[in-house]
Amino acid sequence: MLTRTQMEEALIKIDRRLSGVEQILQPLTKDVSTLKSDVAVLKSDVAVLKSDVAVLKSDVAVLKSDNVIIKADLRTLGGEVSGLQRDLANLTHDIKDFKAEVLTAIGTVTERLGTLTERLEARGVI
Repeated sequence: MLTRTQMEEALIKIDRRLSGVEQILQPLTKDVSTLKSDVAVLKSDVAVLKSDVAVLKSDVAVLKSDNVIIKADLRTLGGEVSGLQRDLANLTHDIKDFKAEVLTAIGTVTERLGTLTERLEARGVI
């Protein structure tokens, strides 16, 4: 068995060790408290991020829908442009034909005027 002195010495050593442990635990307690606070802030941030992700998912769905509509519109416009290009080509061809007809008609009128002028000169009218 231990003597009273040995027990007192053992208690003093235990008390010193506990004091050392308390000195270590005090900052750890503050650190744990800070970590709890940080975790609470992180939980709040995660909740906000989840909300933002939900909004972004909704936006992406709308954009996908818009993209489908835009693609359809572009296909329609492409068809319209092709039609307009054909119309332009036909009009260009028609204008060239008309120009040729007008030039031919001018040539014919010029010839007839020349012939008429010659006849009138021959008759002495001019």
